[in-house]
Amino acid sequence: FEWIVDNPISGIGKTFIADIDSNLNFSIDIPIERIAKGRISFGRFYHDICLMPGDDFFISIDADTIKYSGKGAGKNNFLYHSEVNGLWDREYYKESNKGELTPAEFLTSMTDFKQNRINFLESYSGSAELQEEFVELYRIETQVIYENLIQGYPQRYHRSHQDYTELPSAFDALKYFSNYVDDSKVISPSYIHNIRNQLY
Repeated sequence: FEWIVDNPISGIGKTFIADIDSNLNFSIDIPIERIAKGRISFGRFYHDICLMPGDDFFISIDADTIKYSGKGAGKNNFLYHSEVNGLWDREYYKESNKGELTPAEFLTSMTDFKQNRINFLESYSGSAELQEEFVELYRIETQVIYENLIQGYPQRYHRSHQDYTELPSAFDALKYFSNYVDDSKVISPSYIHNIRNQLY
């Protein structure tokens, strides 16, 4: 269990290792004080995971498939289904890392992706199992990651393209802290990371 962050202000991720017994079972207690995000890694596979105080769930792993049951399992099954549908956090960064779209095209792509994540959340068949605090975190992180990528993309694009064009106003708006700072976003470690980047 890697990059488990339960204090978004410090943003320091912790690692916890579960020992596998001869029957390929494991048990682990992970101490957290508030909602925490991270990932579960085994072999060459990893998946996003979310933990909350009081969670007590079982994890079944088969190759690249993972399934959760028990108290607090719903949010992690959602994260896995989000991954399978190409909507997990890592997918957000693919277009940004390629740097091939013009800023206007990138804005359209990221706006569509952000909306697709929200649509998936709202249509998720197991939504009754999702804790309210998790739903709030997912919505906020969707917005925060979007803003982070929009802020950073023009510079990334300019490094490899000379045909730099005028930016759409959405890029310009995020230059100003007054359009970005929102205390409700402090729940997300990505938000604190973005603030640090902006100050830098």
